[in-house]
Formats: sequence, structure tokens, C-alpha cells
Amino acid sequence: MICKNTLVIGMPEKINTVMNWSSGKDAALAYHLITQQQQHKITHLLTTLSLEHERVFMHVVREELLDMQAARMGIPLLK
Repeated sequence: MICKNTLVIGMPEKINTVMNWSSGKDAALAYHLITQQQQHKITHLLTTLSLEHERVFMHVVREELLDMQAARMGIPLLK
């Protein structure tokens, strides 16, 4: 029996996932836990910025730091 998310060799495919990224420790822990489960592939990080202040709404982190986090993780960032 082959499931919808199963490769020909029988290994389950990872689910492509966009992760809401607040740039804080809880987001980092969630990323760690999700990647440890090996069921999801984080394809993009998603965040919202204040246009007026150019900072993440949740933690008031500067946009430059947010860009550095995404670059170090090797994941494209959607703003």
C-alpha cells in the first residue's frame, strides 16, 4: 500500500512548510522541535515587520538581525 506522501522506495516525503518566525527563543525552539521530527521541510520563514520602525512586531528585533538569522539557517525569509 502506498500513501499519498510516500516515495517509490517507501520513505515518507517531508511536508513543505512555511514557518511563522518571530525571531525569538520560542520560534527557535519550535524550529528545532519540528526539524527533529523529520516530517516537515521548512521552506520559508514568514514574519511581519513594522514599516515605520523596520523591526519585527513581536520582539522589536531589527530587520538586519532577522535577515542574519534566516541567512544562518539557510532558509529564505518572507516579509
